[in-house]
Amino acid sequence: MVQSMSAPGRFLEDVLRRCGLIDGYAVVQSPIGAVYAAMGERGITAVMEASSETEFEGRYRERFGRRVERRDQLSAELQNAMQRGSRAKVDLSECNPFQRAVLEATRRIRPGTVRPYAWIAREIGHPGAVRAVGTALAKNPVPLIVPCHRVVRSDGETGEYALGADDKVRILEHEGVHVPELRRRVTMHEFWSPEGDDTFCYPFCFSEPQLHGRHFRKFQTPQEAVRLGLTPCETCHPPLAA
Repeated sequence: MVQSMSAPGRFLEDVLRRCGLIDGYAVVQSPIGAVYAAMGERGITAVMEASSETEFEGRYRERFGRRVERRDQLSAELQNAMQRGSRAKVDLSECNPFQRAVLEATRRIRPGTVRPYAWIAREIGHPGAVRAVGTALAKNPVPLIVPCHRVVRSDGETGEYALGADDKVRILEHEGVHVPELRRRVTMHEFWSPEGDDTFCYPFCFSEPQLHGRHFRKFQTPQEAVRLGLTPCETCHPPLAA
């Protein structure tokens, strides 16, 4: 007679974990306080605010379709990733191709600078998809890591944010952005060239320290700058025609 055997109580969980079907998470500190950050085999999968571990675990399972468990040994690694920001390894496999393109463009925005939603749309080759860019950013699974807080409205307002509009302002100010000055600069449709430089940029290309004490030439169209022998900035990519 074959005797039946039962698997140890944690056997299934161990198998799922080794197969990458259970992710781990920890509570880490951010510019807006404590947040929950999760990690899988391919990188950071989520950054969320939640009132409790139970709420976070439930929201995670609902969004990603798999379990997540607290692993305190991940705390240091996830905290370091939070400090590295957009340089950290993230898992965007749950995103569709359009959203991944939006998030990858967003990762190139440097601290202390911003870009309008329309800039992201143009960078990914869909200049008419400004509203869709906003929707994609609203679903960003890893805010603070992929810095969607650095994408603002073309009227100079900071706009909505996956972790809340007020937190968006707090994070930008933490990064050294003077929000009233940001609003003024984003609404300007001029192109700027730092004195002594041979490139021209959008006004939102510069961080606050870069602006301090510097003089700029201003142009109403990129053609004016080109006629003076200036070339487009390799960071903000102003158009050669407008």
